[in-house]
Amino acid sequence: MNRIILLTVHLLVFVCHTNILSAQKKNKCNPKELCNSIIGQVFTTQEKELLIRNWIDFAGESLEESFPIVAGKRLNVVSIRLDGLGCIYPSFVKDHALKKYFLHKKLTQKNYAKVSFFDVYRNTQGRKLLEPYFEQELTTQLSADIDLKNSGRGDIDYASAFYQFREQWNAKFLQEKITEIKKLIKLYSIKQVFFFVHGFNVPYALAHLQGNALFRDVINQLPSGSNTDEVLFVRVFWPALSEKKVDILDGNCKIGNKGLEVFKTRLYSFVSNRGYLCGATLNSIIYEFPSNVQINLMTHSFGSTLTCAAILSPRSKMGDTSSPYNSHLLKVFDNLKDISDRQMNFFMHAAGMPGQKSFADINTTGNRNHFFYIGYNNRDKMLLKNQIPLIKLPGKKSATTLGCDHRGEVDSVKAIAARAGLDGHFISRRTSFMRKHDLSCYKQQEGFKAFFSQYIKDISERIP
Repeated sequence: MNRIILLTVHLLVFVCHTNILSAQKKNKCNPKELCNSIIGQVFTTQEKELLIRNWIDFAGESLEESFPIVAGKRLNVVSIRLDGLGCIYPSFVKDHALKKYFLHKKLTQKNYAKVSFFDVYRNTQGRKLLEPYFEQELTTQLSADIDLKNSGRGDIDYASAFYQFREQWNAKFLQEKITEIKKLIKLYSIKQVFFFVHGFNVPYALAHLQGNALFRDVINQLPSGSNTDEVLFVRVFWPALSEKKVDILDGNCKIGNKGLEVFKTRLYSFVSNRGYLCGATLNSIIYEFPSNVQINLMTHSFGSTLTCAAILSPRSKMGDTSSPYNSHLLKVFDNLKDISDRQMNFFMHAAGMPGQKSFADINTTGNRNHFFYIGYNNRDKMLLKNQIPLIKLPGKKSATTLGCDHRGEVDSVKAIAARAGLDGHFISRRTSFMRKHDLSCYKQQEGFKAFFSQYIKDISERIP
């Protein structure tokens, strides 16, 4: 009897393994897709050199002209660039002296967290470069705030200065970007806005190419007769680390991770706080949109943390809410703008975030017009944190449980939504049977293609 049971178990394991292999065979991943076809052509040497020159987040050079979404086609495109505080990049960042000092600085894991407009302003030379763009009243206040840290008065004062700088900077410069977007919306009678937010460890140039690929998919799958003049595409760039190596010259096609070491500082509390603060800035931008414009936010991996922060506080995900930095962070979210009347459709693919804790406070009052499409893969080795064999810790700090559906996280989130009266607002699908986390690889999978098509079809029928 025991032998029969044992044989049956072995047979079931064999069948399951065979099915997985079969699924993997059907869902191959061309490793050169990213280098050769993601913008619809094989790169020239000059194009490759341009990408390499602008690889890191703060390279500062626009790639829009050289790498448009569709060559030869006029489209409405806006770029939003944010620093680690969620401070907007103003137009004067094109200033050569500032680019030389700040944007062209070669970053390392050790000093990456120190690159923000706040830290530029703390530096004497950086302050001289920035102050010409401020009114005297603002510079006096900022100088007093920053000097609190330099006087050695500790974290409480420094945290206050840190967040006061963010508030005053965006009060001064964010309206410029909002005005640019609102002009386009009015001029072209925009009905749909599509955001793309890249994930963790995606350099600036790579994020641009990833956005192109998804935006082209949107254009190709919009219903017949759709007018792309009534669509606005928005690229969101944020500092989520840039440690991917790139070697695409001389016939090579290698883009991959170096030995990543997730850093920790009291100031940034991993990359999560950057995502939260950038998401809060996105909230302020979306608040200014007309209520009859449909807002669609497409993300891969850690980008979902940012977009969810546009509508949900991270309070339930935080252990210590009383530290100087975290208490100020939560005050930012206590003052989020009410965008509950905006129709927002989230395409959250391979989401590098926890599920139940992220959506613990979802409710019909605040989220009745919000819909979430969750693409998951329970074999994704990056989300499983399974780079080292036999070690899987997706549920620990910096949890990535939603994107890999760890212990049924996706259904648990749906249950939370149903209890909150939002049944049907969460749609999910497995999008791959492979272990690779790369977006270009996911885009080649039949599961991803079908799920993205469903997303575009659903939102097209939901336009206000």
